[in-house]
Amino acid sequence: MPEPIVRRSRRRVNERTTRAARFALIALLVTCASPYPGYPGHPEHPGTAVCAETFTLRGDPYPVPARWCGQVIDPASLPSVGDLVRLPADFSFADYGIYLAPRARDAFARMAERAARDGILLRVDSGYRSRSYQTSLLLRRIEEGQDLREVLRVIAPPGYSEHETGRAVDLVPSDPEFAREPAYEWLRRHAGSFGFRESYPLREGADAPWEPWHWSLVSGGAPSRTQPHSRPGQAPTFPVR
Repeated sequence: MPEPIVRRSRRRVNERTTRAARFALIALLVTCASPYPGYPGHPEHPGTAVCAETFTLRGDPYPVPARWCGQVIDPASLPSVGDLVRLPADFSFADYGIYLAPRARDAFARMAERAARDGILLRVDSGYRSRSYQTSLLLRRIEEGQDLREVLRVIAPPGYSEHETGRAVDLVPSDPEFAREPAYEWLRRHAGSFGFRESYPLREGADAPWEPWHWSLVSGGAPSRTQPHSRPGQAPTFPVR
Protein backbone atom coordinates (compact mmCIF):
# COMPACT_ATOMS: atom_id res chain seq x y z
CA MET A 1 0.00 0.00 0.00
CA PRO A 2 1.46 3.42 -0.96
CA GLU A 3 2.66 5.45 2.05
CA PRO A 4 0.19 8.39 1.69
CA ILE A 5 -2.71 5.93 1.87
CA VAL A 6 -1.19 4.31 4.94
CA ARG A 7 -0.92 7.69 6.64
CA ARG A 8 -4.50 8.53 5.76
CA SER A 9 -5.66 5.16 7.03
CA ARG A 10 -3.80 5.61 10.31
CA ARG A 11 -5.22 9.11 10.70
CA ARG A 12 -8.76 7.80 10.21
CA VAL A 13 -8.13 5.02 12.76
CA ASN A 14 -6.75 7.57 15.23
CA GLU A 15 -9.73 9.85 14.69
CA ARG A 16 -12.15 6.98 15.22
CA THR A 17 -10.27 5.94 18.34
CA THR A 18 -10.37 9.49 19.70
CA ARG A 19 -14.08 9.77 18.99
CA ALA A 20 -14.71 6.42 20.60
CA ALA A 21 -12.74 7.39 23.70
CA ARG A 22 -14.58 10.69 23.95
CA PHE A 23 -17.94 8.97 23.60
CA ALA A 24 -16.99 6.38 26.22
CA LEU A 25 -16.02 9.13 28.68
CA ILE A 26 -19.27 10.99 28.10
CA ALA A 27 -21.22 7.77 28.53
CA LEU A 28 -19.45 7.12 31.81
CA LEU A 29 -19.97 10.59 33.23
CA VAL A 30 -23.47 11.17 31.91
CA THR A 31 -25.36 8.01 31.08
CA CYS A 32 -22.91 5.18 31.73
CA ALA A 33 -23.57 2.95 28.69
CA SER A 34 -25.54 0.03 30.02
CA PRO A 35 -25.82 -3.61 28.96
CA TYR A 36 -29.32 -3.67 30.44
CA PRO A 37 -32.26 -2.82 28.12
CA GLY A 38 -34.40 0.07 29.29
CA TYR A 39 -31.61 1.72 31.27
CA PRO A 40 -30.07 5.04 30.12
CA GLY A 41 -27.16 4.35 27.82
CA HIS A 42 -28.54 1.18 26.25
CA PRO A 43 -28.92 1.48 22.43
CA GLU A 44 -32.68 0.99 22.77
CA HIS A 45 -32.90 3.77 25.34
CA PRO A 46 -30.39 6.63 24.75
CA GLY A 47 -31.36 8.27 28.03
CA THR A 48 -30.26 11.57 29.51
CA ALA A 49 -28.08 12.63 32.39
CA VAL A 50 -29.60 11.34 35.62
CA CYS A 51 -27.15 12.18 38.38
CA ALA A 52 -23.45 12.92 38.66
CA GLU A 53 -23.17 10.13 41.22
CA THR A 54 -22.56 6.52 40.18
CA PHE A 55 -22.83 3.06 41.66
CA THR A 56 -21.09 -0.13 40.58
CA LEU A 57 -22.79 -3.25 39.31
CA ARG A 58 -20.72 -6.22 38.17
CA GLY A 59 -17.67 -3.99 37.93
CA ASP A 60 -19.34 -1.36 35.72
CA PRO A 61 -20.40 2.15 36.83
CA TYR A 62 -23.99 3.33 36.37
CA PRO A 63 -25.62 6.70 37.02
CA VAL A 64 -27.67 6.97 40.18
CA PRO A 65 -31.35 7.64 39.37
CA ALA A 66 -32.78 10.98 40.44
CA ARG A 67 -34.78 9.32 43.23
CA TRP A 68 -31.60 8.32 45.07
CA CYS A 69 -29.33 11.20 44.07
CA GLY A 70 -27.64 12.83 47.08
CA GLN A 71 -28.70 10.03 49.44
CA VAL A 72 -25.51 7.97 49.58
CA ILE A 73 -24.98 6.44 53.02
CA ASP A 74 -21.92 7.68 54.89
CA PRO A 75 -19.65 4.63 55.35
CA ALA A 76 -18.81 5.90 58.84
CA SER A 77 -22.43 5.27 59.88
CA LEU A 78 -22.41 1.60 58.87
CA PRO A 79 -22.50 -0.92 61.71
CA SER A 80 -19.86 -3.56 62.15
CA VAL A 81 -20.88 -7.21 62.27
CA GLY A 82 -20.30 -7.31 66.00
CA ASP A 83 -22.68 -4.40 66.56
CA LEU A 84 -25.70 -6.12 65.04
CA VAL A 85 -28.26 -7.77 67.31
CA ARG A 86 -31.12 -10.08 66.48
CA LEU A 87 -34.70 -8.89 66.63
CA PRO A 88 -36.87 -11.00 68.96
CA ALA A 89 -38.58 -13.84 67.09
CA ASP A 90 -42.02 -12.53 68.13
CA PHE A 91 -41.45 -9.50 65.91
CA SER A 92 -39.83 -11.31 62.97
CA PHE A 93 -41.70 -12.81 60.03
CA ALA A 94 -41.72 -16.62 59.99
CA ASP A 95 -38.25 -17.90 60.89
CA TYR A 96 -36.40 -14.96 59.35
CA GLY A 97 -33.26 -13.94 61.19
CA ILE A 98 -33.66 -10.15 61.34
CA TYR A 99 -30.69 -8.13 62.60
CA LEU A 100 -30.59 -4.44 63.48
CA ALA A 101 -28.30 -1.94 65.16
CA PRO A 102 -28.82 -2.16 68.95
CA ARG A 103 -30.59 1.18 69.30
CA ALA A 104 -32.95 0.35 66.46
CA ARG A 105 -33.64 -3.15 67.81
CA ASP A 106 -34.44 -1.82 71.28
CA ALA A 107 -36.61 1.01 69.97
CA PHE A 108 -38.52 -1.28 67.65
CA ALA A 109 -39.07 -3.86 70.38
CA ARG A 110 -40.53 -1.18 72.66
CA MET A 111 -42.75 0.04 69.84
CA ALA A 112 -43.92 -3.46 68.90
CA GLU A 113 -44.72 -4.26 72.54
CA ARG A 114 -46.80 -1.10 72.83
CA ALA A 115 -48.55 -1.92 69.55
CA ALA A 116 -49.33 -5.43 70.82
CA ARG A 117 -51.05 -3.95 73.87
CA ASP A 118 -53.23 -2.01 71.41
CA GLY A 119 -54.03 -5.18 69.47
CA ILE A 120 -51.60 -4.42 66.62
CA LEU A 121 -49.05 -6.96 65.39
CA LEU A 122 -45.84 -5.51 63.95
CA ARG A 123 -43.65 -8.05 62.17
CA VAL A 124 -40.47 -7.41 60.18
CA ASP A 125 -39.31 -9.33 57.12
CA SER A 126 -36.20 -7.26 56.34
CA GLY A 127 -33.78 -5.37 58.57
CA TYR A 128 -30.04 -4.98 58.10
CA ARG A 129 -28.71 -5.68 54.62
CA SER A 130 -25.07 -5.63 53.60
CA ARG A 131 -24.00 -3.80 50.48
CA SER A 132 -23.30 -7.10 48.76
CA TYR A 133 -26.78 -8.34 49.63
CA GLN A 134 -28.29 -5.13 48.24
CA THR A 135 -26.38 -5.79 45.01
CA SER A 136 -27.71 -9.33 44.87
CA LEU A 137 -31.30 -8.00 45.09
CA LEU A 138 -30.72 -5.91 41.96
CA LEU A 139 -29.02 -8.71 40.05
CA ARG A 140 -31.72 -11.21 40.95
CA ARG A 141 -34.44 -9.04 39.44
CA ILE A 142 -32.36 -8.31 36.36
CA GLU A 143 -31.75 -12.02 35.83
CA GLU A 144 -35.51 -12.52 36.06
CA GLY A 145 -35.81 -10.20 33.06
CA GLN A 146 -36.95 -7.06 34.84
CA ASP A 147 -36.00 -3.63 33.54
CA LEU A 148 -33.11 -2.15 35.55
CA ARG A 149 -34.61 1.32 35.40
CA GLU A 150 -37.85 0.05 36.95
CA VAL A 151 -36.01 -2.07 39.51
CA LEU A 152 -34.15 1.03 40.70
CA ARG A 153 -37.43 2.79 41.36
CA VAL A 154 -38.13 0.37 44.21
CA ILE A 155 -34.69 -0.93 45.22
CA ALA A 156 -31.92 1.46 46.23
CA PRO A 157 -28.53 1.11 44.54
CA PRO A 158 -25.80 -0.43 46.69
CA GLY A 159 -24.54 2.23 49.11
CA TYR A 160 -27.86 4.09 49.10
CA SER A 161 -30.14 1.82 51.12
CA GLU A 162 -31.17 2.72 54.67
CA HIS A 163 -31.12 -1.01 55.38
CA GLU A 164 -27.31 -0.88 55.27
CA THR A 165 -27.34 1.24 58.44
CA GLY A 166 -29.18 -1.40 60.46
CA ARG A 167 -31.81 1.18 61.40
CA ALA A 168 -34.50 0.46 58.81
CA VAL A 169 -37.21 -2.19 58.74
CA ASP A 170 -39.69 -3.51 56.20
CA LEU A 171 -42.95 -4.52 57.83
CA VAL A 172 -45.27 -7.34 56.79
CA PRO A 173 -46.80 -7.24 54.27
CA SER A 174 -43.90 -5.41 52.59
CA ASP A 175 -45.99 -4.14 49.68
CA PRO A 176 -48.52 -1.33 49.07
CA GLU A 177 -51.24 -3.38 50.77
CA PHE A 178 -49.59 -2.50 54.08
CA ALA A 179 -51.27 0.91 53.82
CA ARG A 180 -54.63 -0.87 54.30
CA GLU A 181 -53.48 -2.59 57.48
CA PRO A 182 -54.45 -1.25 60.93
CA ALA A 183 -50.73 -1.37 61.71
CA TYR A 184 -50.04 1.41 59.21
CA GLU A 185 -52.51 3.81 60.80
CA TRP A 186 -51.14 2.90 64.23
CA LEU A 187 -47.60 3.69 63.07
CA ARG A 188 -48.67 7.02 61.64
CA ARG A 189 -50.04 7.94 65.05
CA HIS A 190 -47.38 6.48 67.32
CA ALA A 191 -44.12 5.64 65.51
CA GLY A 192 -42.68 9.11 66.07
CA SER A 193 -42.88 8.59 69.82
CA PHE A 194 -40.38 5.75 69.44
CA GLY A 195 -38.08 7.58 67.02
CA PHE A 196 -39.33 5.97 63.80
CA ARG A 197 -40.52 7.67 60.65
CA GLU A 198 -41.96 6.59 57.31
CA SER A 199 -38.98 6.96 54.98
CA TYR A 200 -40.86 7.19 51.66
CA PRO A 201 -44.32 8.65 52.35
CA LEU A 202 -46.95 9.35 49.74
CA ARG A 203 -46.28 12.70 48.06
CA GLU A 204 -48.45 14.12 45.30
CA GLY A 205 -46.53 14.44 42.05
CA ALA A 206 -43.46 12.64 43.40
CA ASP A 207 -41.70 10.22 41.06
CA ALA A 208 -40.59 7.97 43.93
CA PRO A 209 -42.97 5.10 44.73
CA TRP A 210 -44.79 5.15 48.04
CA GLU A 211 -43.43 2.59 50.52
CA PRO A 212 -45.79 2.55 53.51
CA TRP A 213 -44.08 -0.59 54.87
CA HIS A 214 -40.58 0.94 55.15
CA TRP A 215 -39.76 2.71 58.43
CA SER A 216 -36.46 3.82 59.92
CA LEU A 217 -35.14 5.02 63.25
CA VAL A 218 -34.19 8.68 63.04
CA SER A 219 -34.27 10.26 66.49
CA GLY A 220 -31.15 9.66 68.51
CA GLY A 221 -29.29 8.32 65.52
CA ALA A 222 -30.56 9.20 62.07
CA PRO A 223 -29.02 7.41 59.09
CA SER A 224 -26.02 9.54 58.18
CA ARG A 225 -25.78 10.56 54.55
CA THR A 226 -22.98 12.41 52.86
CA GLN A 227 -21.70 13.37 49.44
CA PRO A 228 -20.32 10.54 47.30
CA HIS A 229 -16.88 9.24 48.24
CA SER A 230 -14.40 8.30 45.54
CA ARG A 231 -13.70 5.09 47.46
CA PRO A 232 -16.81 4.29 49.52
CA GLY A 233 -16.34 2.01 52.50
CA GLN A 234 -17.58 -1.54 52.31
CA ALA A 235 -20.65 -2.56 54.23
CA PRO A 236 -20.03 -5.52 56.51
CA THR A 237 -21.27 -8.87 55.23
CA PHE A 238 -23.72 -10.77 57.37
CA PRO A 239 -26.03 -13.65 56.41
CA VAL A 240 -29.52 -12.22 56.79
CA ARG A 241 -32.66 -12.31 54.68
